[in-house]
Amino acid sequence: MAHFKERTESLLIEADAAATAADMEREGLPDSPALIIQGESMTPSKWMLSVEREVVLGPFSEAFVEGLAALFATYYNLNLAYQDDAACTLEFIQRGLVGINPETGSKVAAGKRDKKMHGMNPHVCTLLRKLMDFEWLVI
Repeated sequence: MAHFKERTESLLIEADAAATAADMEREGLPDSPALIIQGESMTPSKWMLSVEREVVLGPFSEAFVEGLAALFATYYNLNLAYQDDAACTLEFIQRGLVGINPETGSKVAAGKRDKKMHGMNPHVCTLLRKLMDFEWLVI
């Protein structure tokens, strides 16, 4: 998210390790899917997933990457458009990590994307190309 200059808070919500799902719902959650990480931000001890202001999964103490997978799967399986504040990060996960690479179309909200853009976000394309140049990523 830092590479794309997107706010971490748009996808990840930091919470106290002792917070419950009810505590998080009382504090207010976003409409779009978000991953609630509990404990240290770099090494969370638990995670929860919220959708439409409700906690729908968790708390789980599995690895953070499993929470990230659940977050991405929520967007993809429910066919939700990627939120503007995290569109590049989610598209990078889709194309670079999961390997879903449609030639046309994007899950970025239609009213929010560049009129000229019919395929991949240029920022995501550039990062993927640089990673492939260094053989850090094979698509």
